Amino acid sequence: MTDSNRTQASARIDLLVQRGMVDSPVPECDLVVSGLVGGTARSWSMDRSGAFLPDRIGEPTIDRAALEATISANGDNLTFMCTPWGSGARIGIDRDSDGILNGDE
Repeated sequence: MTDSNRTQASARIDLLVQRGMVDSPVPECDLVVSGLVGGTARSWSMDRSGAFLPDRIGEPTIDRAALEATISANGDNLTFMCTPWGSGARIGIDRDSDGILNGDE
């Protein structure tokens, strides 16, 4: 998603968010988001309630609207990706599983 393709990307992102919220009989996938925001690489992992957990300690969880509002016309972009169930935190916010979030390393 970029500032110029929000409308076109919205339906596909709706589907990914829906799939990421499925938890019965087992979770279907973990939704992660990564991209460039304000010239900085950032990432989030969505929990089953639809809240996006940031890659930095001390930042609050945000909803989808707030996440999408982080991008502007200056080259910012977000990529939404369903990952195998159980791998969202590692892929999204702590890639080396060392307990220090990606944005804090």
